Amino acid sequence: TAPTALLPTIRSRIIALAVSPVSEPQCRLALEERGCSAEDAAEAAAAFHGNIGQCLNFLENVSIREVVGLTKSAIESIINRNEYAMLQAVSALGKDRERTFLFLSLFDRTIRDAMAWRYDPQAEGIGCDAAGARKLAERLSASAGQAMHQAVNATYAAMEANVNLPLALAAFCADCMDG
Repeated sequence: TAPTALLPTIRSRIIALAVSPVSEPQCRLALEERGCSAEDAAEAAAAFHGNIGQCLNFLENVSIREVVGLTKSAIESIINRNEYAMLQAVSALGKDRERTFLFLSLFDRTIRDAMAWRYDPQAEGIGCDAAGARKLAERLSASAGQAMHQAVNATYAAMEANVNLPLALAAFCADCMDG
């Protein structure tokens, strides 16, 4: 799901090729052509935009759907300044590193959307929670958005250093709420 999910020794042996996503309407159409309902296709495209592969993973994998839901819960917790609710959301990740990598990526993208929309409401979104990002755009300062992005990076670094995951996520929550 992310290059950081691979060990550095594996990443050093891979050639990465960037692929541009299709538009969200094209993505929804492609998903419907594969037998997805219009509602499911719209939900997947809202979370993963024009990335058809990610959308298919979302539709086929309950765990990915749960992580998207946890990300939305964490964003809502920040909007409401409810650190306990955020701790509850991230604690549901348990010690699962793959789900945590996905959560951090989705969270970071949503914070990116909030910061982009703060200055340009017409900017294209890349996160999984457009409604939450729009609310954050109204409330979040640029320095708070930067602090949350740095909290994501610090948590990635802690994971790579094999720090206890629940402790790293608790620190992540505290860092996000301090911003």
